[in-house]
Amino acid sequence: MSDGKRAVIIGGSMAGLLVAAAVAPFFEQVLILERDTRREAIVPRKGVPQGAHVHGFLAAGRIALEQLLPGIVDDVVAQGGAVGDMLKDALFYVGKRTRFVSGDSGIAGLVASRPLLEHVVAGRVAAIGQVELRHGVSVGGLVFSGDGRRVVGVSYSADGAAPQTLDADLVIDASGRGSRSRQWLQQAGFPLPMQDTLTVNVTYSSCWFRRSEPHDAGVRAVFVAPDAANPVPSGMMEQEGERWIVSCGSYGDSAAPATLEAFRDYIRRHSAPEIDAVISQAEAIGAPQRFKYPASVRNRYDKLSRFPAGYLVTGDALCSFNPVYGQGMTIAAQQALALRDCLAAGGERIWPAFFRRAARVVADPWEFAIASDLALPCVAAKRPFGFGLMQRYVERVMHAASRDMAVARAVLRVVHLLDRPSALLAPAVVYRALRAGRT
Repeated sequence: MSDGKRAVIIGGSMAGLLVAAAVAPFFEQVLILERDTRREAIVPRKGVPQGAHVHGFLAAGRIALEQLLPGIVDDVVAQGGAVGDMLKDALFYVGKRTRFVSGDSGIAGLVASRPLLEHVVAGRVAAIGQVELRHGVSVGGLVFSGDGRRVVGVSYSADGAAPQTLDADLVIDASGRGSRSRQWLQQAGFPLPMQDTLTVNVTYSSCWFRRSEPHDAGVRAVFVAPDAANPVPSGMMEQEGERWIVSCGSYGDSAAPATLEAFRDYIRRHSAPEIDAVISQAEAIGAPQRFKYPASVRNRYDKLSRFPAGYLVTGDALCSFNPVYGQGMTIAAQQALALRDCLAAGGERIWPAFFRRAARVVADPWEFAIASDLALPCVAAKRPFGFGLMQRYVERVMHAASRDMAVARAVLRVVHLLDRPSALLAPAVVYRALRAGRT
């Protein structure tokens, strides 16, 4: 694989761009085939329906992004993005009642609008000599070798023209939740991977507001995680162009607000007072936009014993997380790094090694997101044995984080994928959580 001639990536969104950066050193040519037409303006596009909502790289994602494209964080900041400490520059709530202690956590994330992030990353990736991003290209299927054991290219149509074929040494599906990999593999006679799913039925509503001053709320971001008493995720972040982006969500049959008046009222009743203070006075830029997310889905390609050579699946096409927890872009960057390591190790059977590594990348964030959703009574699913006991302990940890910086930092390191969830069971954290519960 280290001397391959051409890699083809299906999808030019964040996962596809980051994979292109990862594989570029190993191929003479890397083609990204993107269905959307080219846009010069930094605005949300059809292929990213959630692009008008709160976005950012978690701390682990910021680190992975910099490893893939050195200097990229400075590039984003230079165009209006921001790097900030998650407890010094931001407020973190769990529900409406528990606010983490403020201070220097040493945990820094990267925030900007999704269109800006994608614009800057796409510019850096396109500047790599062997990478070409083609817009207006729809991939219709995979091309297999004569014996059916290997993917050797794709069939595609560009700008509505007649279908054509494109040869490739490696094809990577980074097309997101709309991936057709399962359909293509089944048609070719390969077994389908098992799926882990959790129906969440989350609806998001987001709106931009004008910032009268750079920090007119006293903070640069506010995040509100849902809890059993208030299952309403919400957040506010500064954005380029002197704007705030404010998002809120609802689970199940409850509808996220669709009008500006309803949006302000919903935030006032369910979110942090700091967000309400801003949007009750700030000028809205446009109307609220909504996006619905039905279920978290994990395709277990790592469990397959038979899979075509020359083909991989990554990003949301591999595992799609509830966007409440902001993990998607971070996981995509970490999967791209895993693929780079697999290619560097060499060998013909890349797919087993990559899917094993990708499964390790996904495992802890998936369990974290699933456990957090199951803690909400409005999510209808069977809870595992002992879940109630563990949830009571987690509630004590969150309570302790409202007054103890060591506990708050431990929680945020798990949220930002710097530590495994088991870090919250470390003796020091258990002691501090139990002590806080007594007081």
